[in-house]
Amino acid sequence: ICSYILVNYYYFDISLLEFSSYTLILFGVKLGINSLDFHVRYQYMMFWYPVELVEVRESWPGHHYHKKSDV
Repeated sequence: ICSYILVNYYYFDISLLEFSSYTLILFGVKLGINSLDFHVRYQYMMFWYPVELVEVRESWPGHHYHKKSDV
């Protein structure tokens, strides 16, 4: 399922990337976010682009990935 979602979002155009990222964030909020996820979401304000999509997408399976992009 994760790979399916990943492929779907890479198919999106850049114009839709912004919209999908907002949707993902809202969806993450509905899921109930951990304190770590909250901290990651706060950093999105600096990035705004596919980075936030990647962070949100990778924060589901494990939090080890977003630390790499954080550095």
